[in-house]
Amino acid sequence: MNETKNQTAITQTWNNSFLLNIEVIDKQHKRFFEIFDTILQLSRKAENEGELLNVINELQEYAHYHFQTEEALIEKSNAPNFELHVIQHEFFIQKIKGFRMANNYNNPVLVNQIVIFMRKWLLMHISDVDGEYVTAVQQFLLKDGAN
Repeated sequence: MNETKNQTAITQTWNNSFLLNIEVIDKQHKRFFEIFDTILQLSRKAENEGELLNVINELQEYAHYHFQTEEALIEKSNAPNFELHVIQHEFFIQKIKGFRMANNYNNPVLVNQIVIFMRKWLLMHISDVDGEYVTAVQQFLLKDGAN
């Protein structure tokens, strides 16, 4: 039942149920939701005239930036499952590269495939996987005096 609530929320915009209370990460996660909202808007258009490629490129660039930030914090804080987290980030990047390739072939259902992937990613990764490092990173930032 909770999953249904979160799936409904993810079709709209960022909401506070996704807060990890790590300012830098929350700000970056909010940006992912903004990109997702753009993808949702494109999915409602009959033609996107190259806009989808721009969004795919933005998503890939932003993911690299965010993943570097997140991985650095996870590693510095000695949070659990660092290697698993990195593997999931690599999977995300590979998936986005696959979307770029599919865009080259004018895949008519590509935008819907991206919506489905991003919805699952944002729901599961932020809520579940990122949740595993929260305590360690928060303690590290308190000790380090940064946030």
